[in-house]
Amino acid sequence: MTYVKAITPMHASAIGSPLSARKDMDVWAAFRVVREAAASIGIKSEVIRTLETMVGFLRPGKGHTCFASNRELQRRLGGLSEKTIRRHAARLIDAGLVRRTDSPNRKRFSTRNPVDGSLEAFGFDLSPMILGIERWTSLLSAHREEEALKRHLRTLILARLAEADARRQVDVDTAEIRKALRRKHDSRDLQSILRDLDAHLLSEDCSNDPEAPALLAEDLAVAGGQNDRHQSMSQTEDLDKKPALADEDIRSQTESTQCNEARLLEKIETTCSEAMCFATQPLRDWGDVSKHAEMIAPMIGIDRSLLEVARVQFGERASAISILIMVQLHGRVRNMRAYYQSLVAGKRRSSFDPIALLDRMSRHTRCSIS
Repeated sequence: MTYVKAITPMHASAIGSPLSARKDMDVWAAFRVVREAAASIGIKSEVIRTLETMVGFLRPGKGHTCFASNRELQRRLGGLSEKTIRRHAARLIDAGLVRRTDSPNRKRFSTRNPVDGSLEAFGFDLSPMILGIERWTSLLSAHREEEALKRHLRTLILARLAEADARRQVDVDTAEIRKALRRKHDSRDLQSILRDLDAHLLSEDCSNDPEAPALLAEDLAVAGGQNDRHQSMSQTEDLDKKPALADEDIRSQTESTQCNEARLLEKIETTCSEAMCFATQPLRDWGDVSKHAEMIAPMIGIDRSLLEVARVQFGERASAISILIMVQLHGRVRNMRAYYQSLVAGKRRSSFDPIALLDRMSRHTRCSIS
C-alpha cells in the first residue's frame, strides 16, 4: 500500500500562497529597477552584486529579511572578504535600500510571539527597496533621459567636427576633441563642447561680415571677377574680336602676376607702409619678405598654423604678400584672424589673389599721392 501525505490548508499556506508569490515577485522587480538605476542611486556594480545575493537568500512567504551570515554571503560571493561585505552592507543602508536590525548576540534570526503570532526579525531587511520602488523608477527614468540626451549631443558634436574638418578650420583641434569624447561626460559638459564648436564655426561664417573694408571687397571683386567678366563678354561678341580680347587679357595678367622681383619689392615698400615700420632692415629679397611676414603675423592674430594653410593655398611669395597687406588693413577689419581665415581657407579662397590685390592697392596709393 502506498501512503500519500495529505496537505492541509495550513501546509498549503506554508508552501506558498498567491500573496507570498506576489511579494516574491515584487522584490525581484524592485531589484531589477535598482540594478539599472545604480549609477543614479550612487552605488557600484559590486555592491549591486552583494544586494542580489541578499535577495537570493529570501524564501517565498518568509518576509523580506535576509538571515544569511557573513560566512554564507562570502561563500555565495565567491570568497569575498568579510570586511568588503560589511562595507557593501553599509553602502546599501546609506542608500536607503536596506535596513539592518541587530540581535543582542549579533546573530540573524527571527522569533515569533506565541500569543499574537507577531514576528520579530533580526538581519538585513530589504523592504525599503520595495517600498521605494517609485523613487527608483523615477531615478531610472531620469537616467535614461540623460543617456539619450548624451547620445544626441555626441552625434551633434561629431557632425560639427566633420564640418570643421571639411572646412579645414585650423582653430579647432578636432583630434583632441574626439579624444576627449572617449571620457565620461555629463550632458552639461557635452553642451559646453557643442557651444564652443558652434562659436568657432560661426566665426568663420561671420567673417564675411558687412563691416569688412570697402577697398578690400572691391579689390577681391577686381582680382577674382575680371577674367569671368571677359569670358562672358567674349561669348556674345563676334569671333573676330576674340583675339584682341585675348591679347588684352594676356597683357593684363602679365602686368599683374609676372612683375619682376625688384618691382614687386618696390610695390611692397610703398604700399605696405604699416608693415614696413616693423622691419629692422631693408627687404632685399623674398627670403627677407617671408621672414618679416612670419614675424609680424602673430601681431595681428594670425598664428603659424593658419600661415601654413596660406602657404599651401597660395605659395610662399603670395602668402607673405597677403600678411603684409593684412597688416596695412588691420585697423579697418574688426576680426582680422577670422577674416584672413575666410580668405585662405573659407569661401573666399577661390577668388582671393594677393598679388592682384597688391597691384590694386599700389594704384590706389599712387592716385592718392597724385
